[in-house]
Amino acid sequence: MKNKNLLSFIQKAGILVLGLVCCLLFLEAALRTTSFFRTSLHRYRNSRQLQESGKYRIVCLGDSMTEWGYPAALEAALNRRSGKARFSVMNKGLSMTGSAYVLSILDNCIESYHPQMVIIMTGDKDTDTLVNQGSPVPRETFVQKLKVYRFYTFLNREISYKLASLRVPVKPAEGMAPPSYEQFLRSGQTSVAQMKYDAAETAFKKALETDPRRSEAYWEIFSLYLHRQHDKEKTIRWLKSNIRANPEDAQFYHMFAQLYDGLGEREKAIECYRRSVELNPENFDGWLSLLYRCKADKRYDEIMRSFEKTADR
Repeated sequence: MKNKNLLSFIQKAGILVLGLVCCLLFLEAALRTTSFFRTSLHRYRNSRQLQESGKYRIVCLGDSMTEWGYPAALEAALNRRSGKARFSVMNKGLSMTGSAYVLSILDNCIESYHPQMVIIMTGDKDTDTLVNQGSPVPRETFVQKLKVYRFYTFLNREISYKLASLRVPVKPAEGMAPPSYEQFLRSGQTSVAQMKYDAAETAFKKALETDPRRSEAYWEIFSLYLHRQHDKEKTIRWLKSNIRANPEDAQFYHMFAQLYDGLGEREKAIECYRRSVELNPENFDGWLSLLYRCKADKRYDEIMRSFEKTADR
């Protein structure tokens, strides 16, 4: 009796495993077929564009964000706004791939299409190991080459990203460590991506309460007020309050300079850039911006005065 039950269990397990394998094979075939037709469509379109001469050629490499995303819209926008110049944008994106794949086909794409520009976009969820030019591209294993495996990793990343975006900082239980600066910062960045600006502002301010010496959250708030909410008055009030509290902090003068640059108030921008580099002589971006703006008006003496002030410190 026991042998019969064991045999029955083995048969059922075998049928279950066989069914699972068949499902995976069917899914693999479906994914490969879809990928084949999609890739063939891109190749056909790219070959047609190669036959057209006199166009500025751009090749776009990347993952699904490229394959299903912007290249066609980019070509239409460039040709709509360029006047006489014509643009040809070739889509070489492939879903469920990353930076290693892009690097492996980069040279071949350049040799095949001879583009004037190459745009590479691997996406914010690219988990491949980034490889420097000249370093060997890591070889994929047999399992990693399977479309089912790539589909699984893609879904896993998407689900993990969605779950992370739903996390809300809560008061930690007794004995547990409170949320860190990085956690508040990531929470704020996620809220910005979801256009939940009030939640983002709260998270960034919580990050600063955790560690006011870190600069990232300050810049996130500055960008949130100025570029997302487009509230210049609020940005100015926030910067002034921070300068009153931290009169020797160069980053707020640099932010003010960028604000005035955007408003077209050149003199105020130059003054803020100057103050920024005087407070922080290692502010390379500040020096570069100051040099660029003073050079246009041949105001080299002002740059020298800033150099002299920083040299005396």
